Amino acid sequence: MKKTISAILAVLAISGSAFAGSNYTLSVQAPAAKTSVNSVAKIKVVPTGEFHMNLDFPTKLTINAPDGVTLEKAKQAKSDAVKLDKDSAEFDVAFTASSAGKKSFTGEMKFAVCTADNCSPQTSPVAFTVDVK
Repeated sequence: MKKTISAILAVLAISGSAFAGSNYTLSVQAPAAKTSVNSVAKIKVVPTGEFHMNLDFPTKLTINAPDGVTLEKAKQAKSDAVKLDKDSAEFDVAFTASSAGKKSFTGEMKFAVCTADNCSPQTSPVAFTVDVK
């Protein structure tokens, strides 16, 4: 199991694109970034099948920035979401890099997706790389 998670994190760190659970997908849209300019990565969770986002769950996103990067907010709660409704949860990760190069971000998102009959709390890894120019 640990090898599987490590492999998933490695793929996400390279692509920064998506992670699929059995009842949701989590995607990251990493921006083109420049030094000393505010940039924004977008994190999005979309439930699949009969599942919907649980709006009562204490949804939160935690991001760890690499050296040379300042985050506007490392920990975000559901009140910080750009969008949170039954169809998706979306967060913006604003940051400023002080130096050029590949910057790898890691973190996790906690949320719950539900059907009419059951709820499934999730802790999903988040990882993406930005090539700062």
